[in-house]
Parts: sequence; structure tokens; C-alpha cells
Amino acid sequence: MTLYRHLFYAEYTNQLLSPEQEVGRILEVELALVKAQEKSGIVPAGTEKKLKSIFQNLSIDFNQLSSSIPLSGNIAAALLKEVVRQIKSIDPSVTGYIHLGATSQDIVDTATVLKIKAYHTWLEELLLQLERTLSALSREHASTVMIGRTLMQQARPITFGLKTANWFQGVKASREALDFAFQRLLS
Repeated sequence: MTLYRHLFYAEYTNQLLSPEQEVGRILEVELALVKAQEKSGIVPAGTEKKLKSIFQNLSIDFNQLSSSIPLSGNIAAALLKEVVRQIKSIDPSVTGYIHLGATSQDIVDTATVLKIKAYHTWLEELLLQLERTLSALSREHASTVMIGRTLMQQARPITFGLKTANWFQGVKASREALDFAFQRLLS
């Protein structure tokens, strides 16, 4: 937590980066791995369904998880030790199929991409909304005269519509550059 949480951070990003969401994404990746292996015949049919049911009832001590990350190297390794312990007590028959053939770093990297994808979807909508607002302001104030500024000094008059149109161009260019970067990352 930060003292600036309510000033500089959106509630969506606070939730996206929460420990509960982080654990949820890791478990989502583990389930996707089991599902793919089940489809390929590597693990028995029904394994994914059993693990999904178990995952929904896990009890994670986030303080304990946080303190065990340095010993394990990353969150996936630390989390999986606890998950396997709980699976053994519920249904030992599926214990050997969790994390089969993957490294903890594979799981963390994939969960990170899921986080980035969710962030991109959220940010894209905000930027498009900002573009629509700036476009409307530009049209509305196409003839609204204001003082121009150059190097912090008064310059020739311009319109507020021109000023907001310039903002629009900057936001649009930034959104397109971000979209290009996200598409490369997510492809």
C-alpha cells in the first residue's frame, strides 16, 4: 500500500495488482496447462474439473505467501508448495498433475501477460473515451478565441478548439504507439 493510493492510482489497477488477483492469475494458468494436457491425453480426463473445484476452495495466507517468496525464488513456486499441500489433503489423486511440465517462471511469465492484457483492455477504453471527449471539445470550441502561449509568454490568439485538437493528436499518437507495443507483446 502507498500513501498516494487514492491520488495517483485507479481502483482498477489497485485490484489488478492485488495479491488475490496475482494468485488467481497463477491458478488460472495452472488450470489452462492442465486443460491442455488433458485434451492431449497427458493427464486423465476430469483432472482439470477436479483441480478447478479444489482451487475455488483454497485458503491462502497472503502474509505467509509473501514471506516465502524470497525462499522460493518467485510467487508461483511459493504458492504451489501451499497449493500442493492443500490438494493432497483434499484429493491426492490429482496432486501429481499440477504444474506438470512447466517451470515456475513459465507460470509467472504467462500470468504476467494475462495481467498486461487486462491492463491494456482497461487503458485502451480510457484513452478512447479521452479521444472522444477531446474531439467533441475541439468541435464545440472551434471558434472560441483564447490567448496563445509560446515559451510561457503570450502569443497570437488561437482557438480553444485548436488547443484541444492538438491534445487529441497527442493522445491518439500515444494510444496507437501503446497499442502497437501491446499487440507485439500479446501476439
